[in-house]
Amino acid sequence: MSSASPMANLSASFRRGAVSRTTLIFGGTLLALSAGMWMIFHDQFSLLGAGVFLAVLLLISLRNKALAIHLAIVYLFLLGDIRRIFDMTGEMPKFDPLLLVGPIFSIILALPILMTLRLTDPMSKAVTALMAIMTLEIFNPKQGPIVVGVAGAMFYLIPMFWFWIGRQYGTIPVVYRIMQLGLIPLGVLAAVLGMIQTYIGFLPWERAWIDNVASHFTALNLGGGFIRAFGYSVNGVEFVAIMLTGCTAAMAMFFAGRRAYMFLVPIIVWGIFLSSSRGAILRCLFAICASWALSSKGGRGWALRLVLALGLGVLALGFSVTRATQAAGDHSGGFTSAADASTQHQLQGLSDPLNAKHSTAGVHSQMFLAGLMKGITYPIGYGLGATTLGSSRLGGDSSAAGSSEVDLSDVFTNTGLIGGAVYLWMFFLILKRAIRFGRTAPRVVGLSVLGVIFALLGQWLALGSYAMTPLTWFFIGAISRSMADPLAERNPQQVAFSPHLART
Repeated sequence: MSSASPMANLSASFRRGAVSRTTLIFGGTLLALSAGMWMIFHDQFSLLGAGVFLAVLLLISLRNKALAIHLAIVYLFLLGDIRRIFDMTGEMPKFDPLLLVGPIFSIILALPILMTLRLTDPMSKAVTALMAIMTLEIFNPKQGPIVVGVAGAMFYLIPMFWFWIGRQYGTIPVVYRIMQLGLIPLGVLAAVLGMIQTYIGFLPWERAWIDNVASHFTALNLGGGFIRAFGYSVNGVEFVAIMLTGCTAAMAMFFAGRRAYMFLVPIIVWGIFLSSSRGAILRCLFAICASWALSSKGGRGWALRLVLALGLGVLALGFSVTRATQAAGDHSGGFTSAADASTQHQLQGLSDPLNAKHSTAGVHSQMFLAGLMKGITYPIGYGLGATTLGSSRLGGDSSAAGSSEVDLSDVFTNTGLIGGAVYLWMFFLILKRAIRFGRTAPRVVGLSVLGVIFALLGQWLALGSYAMTPLTWFFIGAISRSMADPLAERNPQQVAFSPHLART
């Protein structure tokens, strides 16, 4: 009897454990259903959607981190139209909880990594130093209320959590799948949807959003009463960025031997042209030239090849724009369509970049220099949220409000001289390692990542870029991973799933 007693106790313990687990699952399900019903009855559809999306991503991450990361990036890119569809089901919220899905997901994935962090390479040390300075700048009184600093953390600090996610999970196969099944297809989709919006019109949920924001969101206006395309993105900046990087990645795939990707490039290029962004055209040219320069075996002589490619590219672009401008004729009588307005906006700015009437290059240069000077003349910085769009609305310092639209000068303004110097140090480390990664990693991955990094120079921490900034830092983290483990770049186990990845 004495021997049976321990067995009976053990059996009872298992039964109690089973009951506890069942009770926990049942209670959690009941609580989730109750909360969901409350949100439905109170028209909180955005909050309900945010909870569902976040729960799905977290559940998937328990079994497959790489898949969850991939789906989270896709969600962030589609966030614009997701929000617009939810807004049609109820009143547009002042702060959309759907915006919090990505940040919460990244924090949950990154915190366990940071708790066991071992800094083994200069890039990781630089990122850690910058994040520490940014954390301190949340509490900088110069920016005004602390809520301004918290808003700044959403745009500058939290996206950098994706660096650690990339450093942990950004293997060659994971990066390749995100590039092949995420970035490039989404770039093509954005271009096609942008053409539909330009030539045909906007979808119902997009038109409803335009009616709500057009009065205070002047960046949408092309002139003549026409609205510029924004695809499925949150804003025009993100829309251009996804096409820009999608085009760059497709061309890099072409240079790496995947010739079929070349057929996608004209679609995306035309979408970029219709987006009315002159800077994107130049960025795309530079990134493609960089990918081509490193596409030779081992990347030998890449610097000379880059200069040669840029020279020929600029000459070809200038000749094409000049001829197109002459053929377009006079449009002083106004524009006849959104496509006409976009085309003229591009041609005028590219053909005469020094003319302040048609080009904003001079204005952007002044904004960049002003941002640098703010960090130099006020060395402790204005606070992490000083340059965010909501700074003035939240009671921030009006003397520093507004972004310079370049991450370097924004970081100088926000974090001061020390933070700006750390960012410069980190910037050069990333570029140096990205070039090496482009030369040594399997070409379909190395050239594509290099192209994305180069295409987004000056916008690695872009305000309002809810998807592209996390993706950029994920790729930078993947580059850092290769630095921490150099053998990972050519590990046969990482390229075994596709023989094409083994080619360099």
